[in-house]
Amino acid sequence: MATWVEGRVTRMHEWRPGLFTLSLHAPDVTFVAGQFGRLALPDPGNDKEPMLGRPYSFVNPPSAPEHEFLFNVVAAGPLSPRLGRLAPGDPLWIAPRANGFFTVGETAPADALWCLATGTGLGPFLSMLRTPDAWEKYPRIVLVHAVREPADLAYAA
Repeated sequence: MATWVEGRVTRMHEWRPGLFTLSLHAPDVTFVAGQFGRLALPDPGNDKEPMLGRPYSFVNPPSAPEHEFLFNVVAAGPLSPRLGRLAPGDPLWIAPRANGFFTVGETAPADALWCLATGTGLGPFLSMLRTPDAWEKYPRIVLVHAVREPADLAYAA
């Protein structure tokens, strides 16, 4: 059974119906920009695994006091509709250890860093670009965020 850290939702921002940024206060959780964490809520009626968790990429830099996650609500999904209904002050659990190797430290040196993202795949790139690491390693950075509709351009302004 996984161990979880209880945090509190501090902010919910709805970019368009079903596309959210959720901010979470959970200071004991650390990560490297580009990694993902596992968010969880109690899974009612499941005695074997009491928490239902799914991976979501951090959007914030590791130095930020709150963790930020960009996600779409999947109507038939087991977790995202519940996440979309959370409000500031609500409890939300997060795994104590982040995962993933999609970090600036794992990229090869080059003249330019190309960041190609669709939809919520923008999250880990924003996390990386909000640290000095990418800017110190690459003389030129290009971020492309491809979406179907202009309303899906989260963080565009």
